[in-house]
Amino acid sequence: MTDNRKTRSFTMLFILLSLAALPVGFLSFYLFRQGEYLTVLSLAWGISFVVILSGYLANTWAFNRSHKTFFMVLLGGMAFRVILIIGIILIVYFKNWVPILEFLILLAIYYFLFQLIEVWLINRRLKNQKKADITE
Repeated sequence: MTDNRKTRSFTMLFILLSLAALPVGFLSFYLFRQGEYLTVLSLAWGISFVVILSGYLANTWAFNRSHKTFFMVLLGGMAFRVILIIGIILIVYFKNWVPILEFLILLAIYYFLFQLIEVWLINRRLKNQKKADITE
């Protein structure tokens, strides 16, 4: 499989695993009859998904670049994502769009879940890349 196809397949796997988390959240809220919190759930999921997906795509782009570029993208991306999340939390808090406690809890859960998926996929890609380098 070519490197471009591998990148697309990993990206699709990331998106599918991330999308799988949304119905689980909807189901849990439906079962507990907390329909008014679906907005909180959707907002937390959407923010976490976009932030992690952008980081994953940036890291995927940086894989085939120099080590300096890769680490600049990795560390700069982490710092940017943290600042972005803090900014979004402050906006949601001051605008009072949703109940803040539930939003923070769900944002933390989804962000952690998506971060695990991102790390797992990056490790998997590194292992596959290492195997490909050995066989060449």
